[in-house]
Amino acid sequence: MVLGFEHILIAGISLDKFIASLIILYLVVGLILRSRKPRIPIWALLAFSSFMVVISGLTSIDEIEKTVDLNVVLFLTGMFSLVSLAESSGLLAAISHIFISRFKSRYSLIYASALMFGFLSAFTVNDTVAVMGPPIARLICKIMRIQPEFMFLLLAYSITIGSVMTPLGNPQNVLIATQSGIKAPFILFIKYLFIPTIINLLVTAYLLVRIYRVSNGEINSVLIPREAITS
Repeated sequence: MVLGFEHILIAGISLDKFIASLIILYLVVGLILRSRKPRIPIWALLAFSSFMVVISGLTSIDEIEKTVDLNVVLFLTGMFSLVSLAESSGLLAAISHIFISRFKSRYSLIYASALMFGFLSAFTVNDTVAVMGPPIARLICKIMRIQPEFMFLLLAYSITIGSVMTPLGNPQNVLIATQSGIKAPFILFIKYLFIPTIINLLVTAYLLVRIYRVSNGEINSVLIPREAITS
C-alpha cells in the first residue's frame, strides 16, 4: 500500500485527492447498488462516507464543526418537514388536482407540467421543488396512466433547466449574482435566459414524449380538490 501511495504522489496526485476520489467512487457505486437493492438505507452510505472523510484525515475532528453548516441543515429540515406536512394533509394533492383539472389532454398537461416545474425552480430554491415535486409528479402519472419514470425524468430536467433562469434558482446563480459585480442581476438573468429556458423546457418535454412514446389522449378523470384534503 505504501508503494502504491508513493507512486501516486510521484505521478503528481496528492494522497488527499486519491482518498477523496475513492470516497466519491464508493458513493457512486453505493448509489448504483442501492437503486437495485432499495433496502440499503441511503443514510448508511452517507454516514459511512462521512466516517471515511474523518478517519482518512481529509477533515479532522476539530474541523467538523466548521464543515457542517447548521443554517443549511436547519433549512433542509424545515423544508422537508413542511413538505411532509403538506403531503400528509392532502394539501399537495389538492393543489395538484386544481392544476391537473385545467387541462383536457395528455400533451397539454405534460408541457404545462414542464413549464410549471421550471418556473417554480426559477423563483424558489430548486431543492424545494425537488422535494415537493415528486408527489405531484406521481399523481400526474396516476391520472394520465403513464410510466412514472417518464414523469420523474421530466421533473428532474425541468428543475435543472428552470433553475438557471434567475439568480434565485440555484446556489451557482446566487454566487454569480452576488460576486460578479453584475448590476441588476435579476433583470439581466431574465433578459438573456428567459426565452432559452422556455425553449429548452418545451424541447425537453417533446423529446421525452418521443423517447417514451407517450400518446396523446383525453383526460377524463373528475378531480375534486376539497376531497383531497384529509386533515
